[in-house]
Amino acid sequence: KRKAEIYVKHYYLKKNDILKDLLRWNHQPVSGAKDLLLCRLLDGHCHNGRLSRCPSCGQGRVKLDEKNTQQALCNGYFDEDLQVRKTCFYVCPIQDAPRLSPWYAEEPSEDEKKQMEEQLENAKDGAAPSSSSGGGNGEELSKMSKKVLKLDWDLSHVAGIKKAASDILKVVSKELDLPDNEKKARMAVGKVVVANKEKSAVQILELLVTQFGFASVKKTKSESKTKALTTMCGHPANVPIMEIMLELGECYFKEGNGNAGGAYKKIANAIMGLTYEITEDNAKGLGKGKTKVAGVGKGSAEKMYEFITTGKVEKLEEKRAAGL
Repeated sequence: KRKAEIYVKHYYLKKNDILKDLLRWNHQPVSGAKDLLLCRLLDGHCHNGRLSRCPSCGQGRVKLDEKNTQQALCNGYFDEDLQVRKTCFYVCPIQDAPRLSPWYAEEPSEDEKKQMEEQLENAKDGAAPSSSSGGGNGEELSKMSKKVLKLDWDLSHVAGIKKAASDILKVVSKELDLPDNEKKARMAVGKVVVANKEKSAVQILELLVTQFGFASVKKTKSESKTKALTTMCGHPANVPIMEIMLELGECYFKEGNGNAGGAYKKIANAIMGLTYEITEDNAKGLGKGKTKVAGVGKGSAEKMYEFITTGKVEKLEEKRAAGL
């Protein structure tokens, strides 16, 4: 009934060009026939929100499923840095889809457009919130800025550079998503300081925030991704294995091995379709014989067994250690 009222009040008799403008204002797809355009508009208007980034892959855009408008999905995205297409299998009921508010029934102002861009950027996986956007980390950034202003900042000689790097590391170590290894964290911060010796302590802090992002943001994104995978996975106990396969796939993509990266994405999709728990007893059977699951090979099945029995996968540990 509510959809019918909104349709009559806002969209009745509007031509396709006007409908497409309304969708463009809200950063939504404009392809398809008039019925599909109206479905997108009514969905956004009724839920007072624009479909946002995918909580599973963290980069793709969630959109209305054209074949079933009661659900939303993500088909993945093109990774500009690696120049590869990354597939995503995220699907959820339309009422549970991630959204950005508000929905604009009129063309947004320039300030509103800027805010929309910031919202979309901050929804990316691992993105550091902008302090000017009113994000939840603005207060933490302000506190760190006050602390670094008190540092003895002299980058004119080697001893001063070492001291400055050490001091600023103490300020940011608990707030930013730095490498877990203390030595690697020290080297990472040191590189930023050395490469920007002409900058002030506050400017270096801003560079570190941009490069590494906030640890709290990473934690929130990780929790959101796990929650999204749990709703998708046929058996919730298989989510950790699915996450391991997805992470391995990302490592291979970063190495430039798109074939292996895509293969691990497909393995994760195969795991998602299982309605029974993967255990020590059945893991190896997923890759061979009568119990073989399509998309799962002997090697990947053995990695699942390794993870279940040891809590880790050595190949992934190697790639993590290599900084992938």
